[in-house]
Amino acid sequence: MSEFSSTETAAPAAAPPPPPQSSTSDTAAAPQPRLSNGDLRAHVARERQARQERQVRDSMRDLDGPTPEPGAAPPPPSPEPAVADDFPRFWKKEWASDWSNLPPELRARIRDRENERDAHINRTRGEFDQLRRLYEDNLRRAQEAEQHHANGLMQAFALLDAETDKAFADVKNMSPAELARLAVDNPEKYAAFENARRKLVQLAERATQIHGHRVQAQQQQAQEAAQQQKQVWDAWRAAQDREFFRRNHIADAKNFDKVRQDVVMPYLDEIGVSRELAAHYWNHVPEFRSVQLQQMFYDAARYRAAQKSAARALPVAKPPPQQPGSAHQQNGGPPNLEAVSMSEFVRLRDRGVGNRRER
Repeated sequence: MSEFSSTETAAPAAAPPPPPQSSTSDTAAAPQPRLSNGDLRAHVARERQARQERQVRDSMRDLDGPTPEPGAAPPPPSPEPAVADDFPRFWKKEWASDWSNLPPELRARIRDRENERDAHINRTRGEFDQLRRLYEDNLRRAQEAEQHHANGLMQAFALLDAETDKAFADVKNMSPAELARLAVDNPEKYAAFENARRKLVQLAERATQIHGHRVQAQQQQAQEAAQQQKQVWDAWRAAQDREFFRRNHIADAKNFDKVRQDVVMPYLDEIGVSRELAAHYWNHVPEFRSVQLQQMFYDAARYRAAQKSAARALPVAKPPPQQPGSAHQQNGGPPNLEAVSMSEFVRLRDRGVGNRRER
């Protein structure tokens, strides 16, 4: 025990001896079992996958920092920078530290400029809303006045027509010759009849004109609404197409049109969707143009095309190779010279079998 309690340092233990080297005179070691080609390919694939995983981990470590040890608590999230009371509300929170480092005079100028901009935007928005409400109110009043005027014209036309029929019941059915004779015999009555008929024609023309204006205004409103709806539809379907291209990593839309015609459209033909119906759905039905349905049809069409390609690529069964030696004939005739070996061919040639068969 004294030697362990002494202050002197004990000599380190000797390293274990190396394993004995086999000499050339020794008996050769047993050969290792040889791996098959499939085992070698699997081993190479595992090594390649492991190397790729290590490269990914190293890349992620460079981006995200050191990987925490297993079981260790995750690091606490970095505290958000404190935002000052006078921090502009339209600025990003990441700029809070830069805002705190600015001189007070510059911060005051930026804040005043931000307030002026906000006040100008709010004032312009209020003026626009007021003008829009005024325009809509005037348009509504004009439409109501035009409708009231058209109703008044129709009522005046009906009253004047009834009074004309009542006052000139014996005149309105006269022929042109009888009216000409009435103008000579009773010019006062003829003048009153012509005046009433002229007023009826003017009222009818005015009513027709107002009706034409109303129809034109309605058509214009319908065209404007259709144009707005088309703009909204074009923007929506363009966004759906861009999202579909992004999800499938498609860079060139023109080349994808060929894929759509060669892969997707034949699939729609197979399931019973005609080209005309597909074009109508594609250009007018939002559900058909959505990115979800586009992805579904695209995946289904590619799967169907892959099935057909795999079916065409199946190997064709070939007959087994012919074994060497002479072929035995079932009918006892001369053997087939194409199926015998070279030595047998020479023997049969010397016997003249081939010549007799050719003759």
